[in-house]
Amino acid sequence: MAIRQKQLRKKELREDPLMTMISEAQLWLAVNGKKLAIGVLAAAVVIVAVVLLQNMREAADLESREAFADAQLEIAQTNPEDVIPPLLRVADDYQGTSGGSEALYTAAEMALNEQNSELAIELFSRFLKEYKGEYLLEAGASGGLATALENSGKFEEAADLYMKLADDKDARDYRYFALLNAGKAYAHAEQYDKARAAFNIVVNEQEQSNTRARAQEELARLDVIADGIGLP
Repeated sequence: MAIRQKQLRKKELREDPLMTMISEAQLWLAVNGKKLAIGVLAAAVVIVAVVLLQNMREAADLESREAFADAQLEIAQTNPEDVIPPLLRVADDYQGTSGGSEALYTAAEMALNEQNSELAIELFSRFLKEYKGEYLLEAGASGGLATALENSGKFEEAADLYMKLADDKDARDYRYFALLNAGKAYAHAEQYDKARAAFNIVVNEQEQSNTRARAQEELARLDVIADGIGLP
């Protein structure tokens, strides 16, 4: 009986699930250990590369902001007509960084303020092409581009861009500014139905506000225009 019991214990030991799993794991490691080590090493290399890249980006970002600050100091000490080149140097040298984006955006605004509409169109268009995801600056650049187009007499193109901005869910703060300007630009382009539609959106969505009052004034002005040229 003792011999049989001992044999049973050996059999149970051999069939123990834990021992079986350990044995299988040892066998798997013996066969695949080298591959596993290579995989772990590769993963470690990727992690290190990501960390280094992030650190490089942060360093470049910091350097770009310092360059932007230097450009602002240079602007403060130069003639008004020479303010844009220092900003464009930063935008060119630090493309893709926060300092580069702010420098380019500021240069575009400067061009707009100086009534240099063609340059403003070029710079705002470049900003919108190079920088995605910076919603506030994107919205501002879209509005600036539309204004520059309007100043250049490209009223319908400007109005379409204003309407696109008005429909942008990430730029809700610009919605009624954009709708009012879209309506005015459409009116200048003699697209009176589109102008009226833009103003009516403001009236319907706004309660008592200065924005609503301005839209109503523009609608009244459209009525005068319609009466004068015999529109229905």
